[in-house]
Amino acid sequence: MYGFAPGTFLAEDFNQKESVLMFGSWDAEINLMGYLDGLPDFAPVFANRHRAKILTQEYNFIGLSALLENKKATGRPKDQLDVENLERIHQLPSQNS
Repeated sequence: MYGFAPGTFLAEDFNQKESVLMFGSWDAEINLMGYLDGLPDFAPVFANRHRAKILTQEYNFIGLSALLENKKATGRPKDQLDVENLERIHQLPSQNS
């Protein structure tokens, strides 16, 4: 397990554009980001989120459309591969076609 000590990361820290809070273990990492490439406006991302209940807790997850926009905007090869796989799995038309 890794992460942060209580009180070392404050809500105000998310006001910094490049802030990322990472925690988890070697096989499961969670990243909380104060920004997402390609998604400058948080309101529509939040409005189109997906909610899921895991055990007794409900969680918010980024929607597929916003996830694809974000991954396309990063320019990372791994994200481009993710875009191709997600579009194939969900049978979405690729913008590269």
